[in-house]
Amino acid sequence: MDPDEALARLRRMVEEDLTDRAWSADTAAADDRCQTYAVQFQAVDNWLTNGGFLPADWRKGSTRPVDMSAYTAQEGATDE
Repeated sequence: MDPDEALARLRRMVEEDLTDRAWSADTAAADDRCQTYAVQFQAVDNWLTNGGFLPADWRKGSTRPVDMSAYTAQEGATDE
């Protein structure tokens, strides 16, 4: 498992979902999308839990700018 690739894929998926908002009414497509999120999250979680290194963007000193407005503006978003 490459945590950098998994993180990049999750970020692309989230960005697409937040900007497109064109969710398919096709239940199978939605199920596939949810399964992909779950698999990517589980891969990163297992990797980190078992002592794997952080993805490059999560390492101390990362210079990647983070725009949280897309996440905090979501309906029902909380700081919990």
